[in-house]
Amino acid sequence: MVDMKKYLKPTYLCESDYPEIIKLAKKIAKNKKNEDAVKALCLWVRDNVSWDVLKIEGAKSILKRKPLKAVCVDKTNLFIALCRAVGIPSRYILLDCDLKPKRKDMPPRTRHASAEVFLNNKWIIADPDFGKTTQKIMPINEFGKPCWSKVYSIKRVKGLSIFFVMIANLFLRFSKTSKILKRAIEESK
Repeated sequence: MVDMKKYLKPTYLCESDYPEIIKLAKKIAKNKKNEDAVKALCLWVRDNVSWDVLKIEGAKSILKRKPLKAVCVDKTNLFIALCRAVGIPSRYILLDCDLKPKRKDMPPRTRHASAEVFLNNKWIIADPDFGKTTQKIMPINEFGKPCWSKVYSIKRVKGLSIFFVMIANLFLRFSKTSKILKRAIEESK
């Protein structure tokens, strides 16, 4: 059996011990337990943090942005931090995959960050990324279901490395895909 304690600890940019994150996690989860709590946290991030192509800065930095906006990695940082803050083991899944864009100008293949939570002795997908603010360009994510149609590679980790974040920020800043996504987000408003 895998030691779940490591999936409850704060990691780089996933500051689950930050007082504001703990307070928010308890407020969202209220008296809910297990899957109900996770679903509430996932849907809160999905629906309250707009998806946007921004620099990855971490969970506590997202809460300082007004309005709340983040790219998939930071939405996942916040979601995992919220889960860990209320005692729900969670980890990152880093993918090279095909998403399901609704626009023809958006390439389906991309890098994507999502999450898994440990419930009922198994890992369950919980992707907080695409919601109401992106429904014109991507289908709305549903709890427990992947938002991708094909996976070319997948890596499961308890936390992100500084190197990963540095490379991802360069990709967000300079890639053709990021430019297309930024344009699609602007046009969908």
